[in-house]
Amino acid sequence: MNQIMDFQPVSQTVGASKRSFFSWRLWAAGALLAGAAAIGCEGEPPAAPPSKPTVEVSNPIPDSVADFEVFTGRTQAMHYVDIKARVTGELMEMNFKEGEDVKKGQTLFKIDARPYDATLAQADAMVNQANTHGQSMQDVYSRDLRSPAATPEATLIQDRDNLDEAKATLKASQATRQAAQNNVDYCVIKAPFDGRISRLSIDLNNDVIADNTVLASLVQLEPLYGYFDVDERTLLRIGALLPQGKVPADASVKFPLTLGMANEKPEEFSHKGTLRIADNKVDPTTGTVRMWGVFDNPNFDLKPGMFVRVRMDVGQPRPALFVAEEALGSEQGRRYLYVVNDDNKTVHTQVDVGQRKDGRIAVAPVKDYSLTEKDRVVVNGLQRVHADQEVEPTPVDMPRAQGSGVRGQGSEKKD
Repeated sequence: MNQIMDFQPVSQTVGASKRSFFSWRLWAAGALLAGAAAIGCEGEPPAAPPSKPTVEVSNPIPDSVADFEVFTGRTQAMHYVDIKARVTGELMEMNFKEGEDVKKGQTLFKIDARPYDATLAQADAMVNQANTHGQSMQDVYSRDLRSPAATPEATLIQDRDNLDEAKATLKASQATRQAAQNNVDYCVIKAPFDGRISRLSIDLNNDVIADNTVLASLVQLEPLYGYFDVDERTLLRIGALLPQGKVPADASVKFPLTLGMANEKPEEFSHKGTLRIADNKVDPTTGTVRMWGVFDNPNFDLKPGMFVRVRMDVGQPRPALFVAEEALGSEQGRRYLYVVNDDNKTVHTQVDVGQRKDGRIAVAPVKDYSLTEKDRVVVNGLQRVHADQEVEPTPVDMPRAQGSGVRGQGSEKKD
């Protein structure tokens, strides 16, 4: 019997197998995704709450500020002298190092005193001689007075005249001796005040001429004058504080001065001083009055003739609160602070800024805001917080900028 077999094409069989295999893969992948989703939904832990940022906080520093003006000027020595010989002679000694600081009364130079010692000895002898002669005349006249009946009137008058002449001779000889003594004293030259001496202008063993030869110069460095010119507008403004145009006795209170040098920052005024002199007239060419203040110079960093800035306080001090400048934020030209309240949440506080002093800046809350010296101000970590955010505050001292100076909104005058 013939058996008939039905064969399908090979291509059809292979295609069906591929479709079945791909369908199975798609079903398996879907099952895996569904299972993973089910496991994830059932086993994922809840999200942790965000941690509170840690910030450093400080209390504002209470202090005072005052209105002021800033002028440019120069320093000037209060005492300066060219040291000259008062006698002519040979310069024998120099008892200092050039450029060093000397004290008042310190011996600086010695001139050969031997010729003047001889003149002094001669003057001493003249005084002794005149004194002896005068004593003799005094004895004679005293004898005449004890026995007026035995002494002719002419003799009495003559003896009195001789006594007067002897007294005059004694005074003249004493004056000559004093002049000789002065010349001996002038041979030793001493410092008239504390100061810094210059280099020697003449070598030793040279002759110097009285009141002519300059041996060296001496300048006082502590304290120093600082002079500056005040314009008429400012002068009229402070006129009530200058009775009759003169500096009052309490100028240290009414006119405290501070001085800044050319190499210091504009807000730095490192030398304290007091107004001492106001000139007696207005310069018609500049419309200004020159004033002098006395400034401390304990480190001798000021020298006469230096260019300086002088700040003059011209108003009564008023209370203010100071913060570190890094505590201030800026938003569309407005300055603000973050204050941490009792709930440890930040409060956006808008402020106006003022003078800089001792490395900090004065701030005052604007309308509808408040700020006290007991508030906690964020001074570090300002970028990590926003308003009404709970934070973890850490108390620190209020920071201070490098270089303690003062600056404010006053205007600057140039000489």
